[in-house]
Amino acid sequence: MQNVRIAIVGAGLAGLYAAYVLEKKGVKDYIVLEARDVLGGRIASTIHAEGQPDVSGEGFDLGPAWFWPAFQTDMAQLVDELGLETFEQFETGDMLLERSSNQPPERTAGYVNSPPSMRIAGGMYSLIDALYQRLDPARVVTGQTVRSLRISEPSIELLTEDAQSQSVSYSADHVLLAMPPRLVESQLTFSPALPDELARQWQATDTWMAPHAKYIAVFDQPFWRAQGLSGEARSAVGPMVEIHDASTQGGKAALFGFLGEPADVRRRVSEEELMTACRTQFVRLFGAQAENPEAEFIKDWAKEIYTATHTDERSSGNHPTPALSPSSGAWADRLTGIGSEWSREFTGYLAGAIDAVNRGLEHKNSNHQDDAMPESPLAQPLKLPCGAVLPNRLAKAAMTEGLADNQLHATHRHETLYGRWSDGGAGLLITGNVMIDHRVLERPGNVAIDPAPAEGEPEGMAQLRAWAEAGTRNGNHLWMQISHAGRQSPRYVTTRPMGPSEVQLSLMGNYARPRALSEPEILDFIQRFANVARIAKEAGFTGVQVHGAHGYLLSSFLSPVTNQRTDRWGGSLENRARFLLEVVRATRAAVGPEFPVAVKLNSDDFRKGGFTLDESVKVVRWLNEEGIDLLEVSGGTYEQPRLLGYSGDADTASDGPAMRESTRKREAYFLDYAQTIREVCDCPLMVTGGFRTRAFMEEAVANGETDVIGLGRPLCTDPDTPKDLLEGRIDKTVCHEDHIKLAQRGFFSPASPLMPLKVINVLGGQAWYYQQIFRLADDGKADPDLGIFKAIGAYLKDEMGQARRVKKARRQNGGT
Repeated sequence: MQNVRIAIVGAGLAGLYAAYVLEKKGVKDYIVLEARDVLGGRIASTIHAEGQPDVSGEGFDLGPAWFWPAFQTDMAQLVDELGLETFEQFETGDMLLERSSNQPPERTAGYVNSPPSMRIAGGMYSLIDALYQRLDPARVVTGQTVRSLRISEPSIELLTEDAQSQSVSYSADHVLLAMPPRLVESQLTFSPALPDELARQWQATDTWMAPHAKYIAVFDQPFWRAQGLSGEARSAVGPMVEIHDASTQGGKAALFGFLGEPADVRRRVSEEELMTACRTQFVRLFGAQAENPEAEFIKDWAKEIYTATHTDERSSGNHPTPALSPSSGAWADRLTGIGSEWSREFTGYLAGAIDAVNRGLEHKNSNHQDDAMPESPLAQPLKLPCGAVLPNRLAKAAMTEGLADNQLHATHRHETLYGRWSDGGAGLLITGNVMIDHRVLERPGNVAIDPAPAEGEPEGMAQLRAWAEAGTRNGNHLWMQISHAGRQSPRYVTTRPMGPSEVQLSLMGNYARPRALSEPEILDFIQRFANVARIAKEAGFTGVQVHGAHGYLLSSFLSPVTNQRTDRWGGSLENRARFLLEVVRATRAAVGPEFPVAVKLNSDDFRKGGFTLDESVKVVRWLNEEGIDLLEVSGGTYEQPRLLGYSGDADTASDGPAMRESTRKREAYFLDYAQTIREVCDCPLMVTGGFRTRAFMEEAVANGETDVIGLGRPLCTDPDTPKDLLEGRIDKTVCHEDHIKLAQRGFFSPASPLMPLKVINVLGGQAWYYQQIFRLADDGKADPDLGIFKAIGAYLKDEMGQARRVKKARRQNGGT
């Protein structure tokens, strides 16, 4: 029996990467056991006649083929580390749609994914080969099927079987399962048995690729490109439902497609019949040149016994993130799942294997941690110009809650939600926008303090005090974000929004044309901001943030697109910034010099003719004179929602100032712009948007690129994220954005050429996070498996119902 410290079951990407990480850490005492005769798992390339994987520069991927370096940063880092060459997936030209067998293929404008999907030269098997070359080959054993795991104190005994049914035993202190959870539960025997709930959970997790089949045809030239086609197609006819260009960087032309027929149907048809049907479809789509490919391949993953089980033949679409390991019992701290299905961020993708390994090794190490971690830069306190001190450098950024009652007052749900976020460890919590005008709301569940008296208490003061008390119960700061929606108030809230000028928000007709504010109204609103700030202070909030970003009222005054006035509130930048500066000045006068006053400002609107980075820098110089305590840098508007990581209408979009290539690969959306602002800003800086890894957050703070890290969406499902980062329990936040889409890529993705589909993707993501906030506010658990359409339906029901209730209450109160 061979004794090792760690046994890794499976030599796909997860298993080999885990071994690679262990080698880098100096851990040599491991074994990798693979049931197949070849490495790679679900990564497979076309095979030479000699039977060796084709990694010579012309490999065609029979499994996954793409990754996205822009947001799959760990995967990108590994590819760079291994010195692998990459190239963009070809997407230039039109795409084809087959709607029915009675209609010819329809040619339509193609799309280019942003960020682009990338492929590896030589095929994805080059990644497997590169990892294997860096390992001790004696530590990687193929043709050894693990049959059982038995606890034999103080170790785990693994019984394996080779192709000749000869048994070999290994003993390990810990086992890393680089297999799909369902395959683990179905094919391995555990003694003692796994906990029932864990076994059910692993069995219920669908295996990615398991129900699918892929067809590839190789040609002497990419003739479709000469026709102005990208090679992409979608078909309701079949047998393939999704088709792409699969040409290699070396110049070999190819097309591939995913078959749409279920596995149990495919089993009744021969491979030759399937290939013939696929060739016929290529001819139907691309012409007679597709009739005689040089070579063709078909890979039916449902027939792979080390990938699929009978349960996988018809996928349920159930892809929860299962528990990594047993939390109690005999197997606790002895098993850790590291297959791609265990990834929180990229379940089933190549990057998911990297994420799952990192997460799994972190989980394993956290249970065997002897040395105290050095203090993170994120844990350092920050003294503000006014004298207040933030206990650490992590902030919950402002996110709209939608929890107000019919009178637009705070509720018990605010207390519950912000109590949980206070328990979560962030040094600063910033509320969602609290409105100064009850008539014009960002959404009907906003809290509004209107009327806001210059002296005394408004209605709902008791609720505000309760909110503030709950949100500061762990010694953190809680700042009220004060805002006016301006023209970005939907029709179901008001048909008479307001703005600097009568420039309508063009977003599928959901927003009415605003009326231009008069100067007396502007002066009234300036005082309202100040009055609400005074009330926030008296209610127990420890600071305020003036919302001057994202296209809301103050932001719209800054933009020459939406501000077309000719009086002292429009025209020059000095005039356009006057409203914001007067609001900040009045707010400071209302709260005094020792109370934190912050501003949220766009670095750029990312709209042609809009507010630019150069203008933002000038406004920051003027804000310096007002003595603000913290500047949060953001960007974008409803029309160009860069704050959510998306671009809007291409006809009105501006890319903003050029970024360094190194910055394009970084996590934070606005950090590069913040560096320009940092050069002139006298107060501490906060950057929000895209931060996900602890290492990058620490680097940004340690290097002085920002003083405070703003976190938003991760806290909608995992409110303890700041504490977990600060205490070293996690290296990366959850990142649900990758799967909250109609499609990861293609026609139905956020990169769709159709604006309605773009909007649905953005709205669906927002709706999904709104529902998670509601669950936290109701003292429940997040639901990461919530579907995008269910989220949209629940969101619209909530919004419309709340809008009706608010309007009814307003009528009963004699309001308008």
